[in-house]
Amino acid sequence: VDGEPVDTYCDRRKLTVDQRLALFLEICDAVQFAHRNLVIHRDLKPGNILVTRDGKVKLLDFGIAKVFGSEDDGESGALTQTGQHVLTPEYASPEQVRGEAVTTASDIYALGMVLYELLSGFRAYKIATRSMAEMERIICSTEPAKPSTTFQPPVAKVTDDHLPDTQQIATARNTNPEKLRRRLSGDLDNICLMALRKEPERRYASVDQFAQDIQRHLNGLPVIARPDTLQYRTQKFVRRHRLGIAFMAILLLVATALTAFYTAKLTHQRDIAVQEARKSEQITRFLTNLFEVADPGESKGRTVTASELLHRGAARIDTELANQPASQAAIQQVIGEVYLSLGLYSEGLELLEKSLATRRKLPDQETPELAKCMISLASALLENGEYPEAEKLLDEAKLLISNKLGDTHYLMAFVVNHLARSRNQQGDFAGAEPLYRQALRIWEQNGQGDSLEASIVMNNLGLLLDERGQYLESEAMYRAAVDIQTRVLGDLHPEITTTMFNLGQLLHKTGKYAAAEEMLLQVVENDRKMLGESHPYLAFDLNSLARVSEVQGNYAVAESLYLRALDIRREALGAEHPDVIFNLNVIGKVLQLQGKYHEANNYYRRALRVGSRFLGEDHPERAHTLRLLSANLMLLDSLDAAEKYLDQVEAIDRKVRGTEHPVYGVDLYERSRLLTIRGDVDKAAELIQRSLEIYRKTYGPEHVALASTMLQMGKIALKQGKVQLADSVFRESLQIYSNKLGAENEQVGWLLMARAQTALAANKVFAAGDFITKGLAILQKRLSPEHPRLLHAQLTKARWLIASGDNQSAEILIQQTQKMLAKQLSPRHRYVREAEALAAEVSVLATQTE
Repeated sequence: VDGEPVDTYCDRRKLTVDQRLALFLEICDAVQFAHRNLVIHRDLKPGNILVTRDGKVKLLDFGIAKVFGSEDDGESGALTQTGQHVLTPEYASPEQVRGEAVTTASDIYALGMVLYELLSGFRAYKIATRSMAEMERIICSTEPAKPSTTFQPPVAKVTDDHLPDTQQIATARNTNPEKLRRRLSGDLDNICLMALRKEPERRYASVDQFAQDIQRHLNGLPVIARPDTLQYRTQKFVRRHRLGIAFMAILLLVATALTAFYTAKLTHQRDIAVQEARKSEQITRFLTNLFEVADPGESKGRTVTASELLHRGAARIDTELANQPASQAAIQQVIGEVYLSLGLYSEGLELLEKSLATRRKLPDQETPELAKCMISLASALLENGEYPEAEKLLDEAKLLISNKLGDTHYLMAFVVNHLARSRNQQGDFAGAEPLYRQALRIWEQNGQGDSLEASIVMNNLGLLLDERGQYLESEAMYRAAVDIQTRVLGDLHPEITTTMFNLGQLLHKTGKYAAAEEMLLQVVENDRKMLGESHPYLAFDLNSLARVSEVQGNYAVAESLYLRALDIRREALGAEHPDVIFNLNVIGKVLQLQGKYHEANNYYRRALRVGSRFLGEDHPERAHTLRLLSANLMLLDSLDAAEKYLDQVEAIDRKVRGTEHPVYGVDLYERSRLLTIRGDVDKAAELIQRSLEIYRKTYGPEHVALASTMLQMGKIALKQGKVQLADSVFRESLQIYSNKLGAENEQVGWLLMARAQTALAANKVFAAGDFITKGLAILQKRLSPEHPRLLHAQLTKARWLIASGDNQSAEILIQQTQKMLAKQLSPRHRYVREAEALAAEVSVLATQTE
């Protein structure tokens, strides 16, 4: 292949740093093309990256690692073996030298090594040994120096006395050493070091993301790459401990990171440097003492959990760091946030409150650190349902940031997003939406419209649009967020799982059940891996999966999932929390579907009692509970009480959601049912038609909500004597249910029974019998023999027996059904009265026959 190694090409032409970056972007394009075609190079290095005379990049030796070039190119003796793969140690990733699986992240690491060398003229490591153990130690344990600081021998075991001359390096980049150092410091240091992180999951998620970060730098925009913070390193420790990684190894990483963090905080003044060094020493000593419990001599072989470590640390902060308030506040905030990530809200809140109180007293507290602490505490308060307290703190943070940092500072986006969350969770959708959109604008103004932080706002806005019935825009927001998060974070991360969860719910809501179930099963699996079996987030997953089971008629499975979620929420959040109300409602609904109406009533009333303590009169969740209670009371034949609650529901929904929202369509549906029961079928027909119009506009022509409404419309038409219309509507509804939920779904059974009624009304006795046989076969598989609606369906069979001339069998069936209905409901329930009337009809027919 015509061309020369990329480093030689750049040096011979004295390419500037910007020109080298532009050429490196072409290299990234070539590697990304390979990755898209499922090819991993595994041995990227300057000798395998050639540039032709016309500046075209050529990649050589995919997976072969054959050396090109002369004996003195520095690579001829660089080959070694790990497993079955050939590699070049100077450019090999930690996972490669350990013999672990090679992924695209390994190529990203090698590209980081190439970029490091192209920019600084030095390799990140100089491997002067052939010992595999020593090479592994250097590559896996030694942190590379920043490229801007490498105009001296690199830190990793160097024995080569012929180091490149710094003036020569600078000249090859068309500059001088000091200008080159300044040019590389900052973003380019961070970009190189992010690509060279030891853990594959912490590098760039793809070569494309790596290239985009370089392009951001060239365009003068903020980059993704950031130096590690104290908060990140401490949280990383706890996560690793929780997953079972060796305590002492992580302790060394934490201590190193803490020292690096506080060293980076040194300023021009010597007294500040001394103060920061003392702070670093205090925190390192504190963490060292804290994690001594991991020593087998201390733990006596007992497994020590993350929560035990946190409790131990929290108990010692006040005493061991009493004279170091800045260190104390930092540790309080970090441990408090980790408590929250583990679902331990009360403990997390307590420490965050202490951290903020400590920070307020510090005379030289920096505005960003104080604002971040306020935001963390406010977020925790929102998670705990303490909305007024959270908004008060957010308003304070907003004023502080506006006065000190400006309205477009990136921290303002966090504040506005949390304010929107608070309004959203309290049912103020109109107030929340402009705040979410403001947060997105701030991220865009900061050049981070496609950042992870912006994706979180997209997810939240998607939730709000979902709630307001704007499903197309909601789905677009979710999918955009998932794309960004997957690119930035990889496949397994809490943020991605959260957005996938919301998208799964929306797919369920819009009738895409197979896609919804597949996504939600993945969400449950991911969260169990990351969070364990008792985390509050898992309760959300289980609830959503339960709803998929519920809509498919698997009520016992759904009830079990809902109850497990309720247990998790009570344990984590307490008995009086909005999420607990949700679970009380859904358990009531699934009990209602199983015909356990009195049990369902108890759950609904408990939900109202809990909600009355902190939900406003116009809160949508309160309206939802009242709607469920009203529908259940109709089934119990308590029509006056049902009407009272339904009046309240409609008033709330008209005010909060408007009369075009699909939830208002549900209200109209329930009102139509009530009017039908009372015999006002003409008014009921008007309302069900309006409900159908709303659903068609919102969901399209083939959603199950449409089918359910059409079933009610057909029942009304049948009562009006419009038999042909009723049967036509039933047929259309049956087709939708069969297509969406399968031919054995419970709703298909009810539609077959409805068609049996129209067949009887048209005197088509044989067809009616066929519908009844098929319908009851489905329903008897899904429902218990004592289910009131299944018993009621037996009355349709009794009518068919009468039409068939088998009055004796009909009379026996009616008597059995009447007795069981009276036991399950009440002696004066309308189903019982209907059975009594039918029994009287059979008696008259029997007399006439005699």
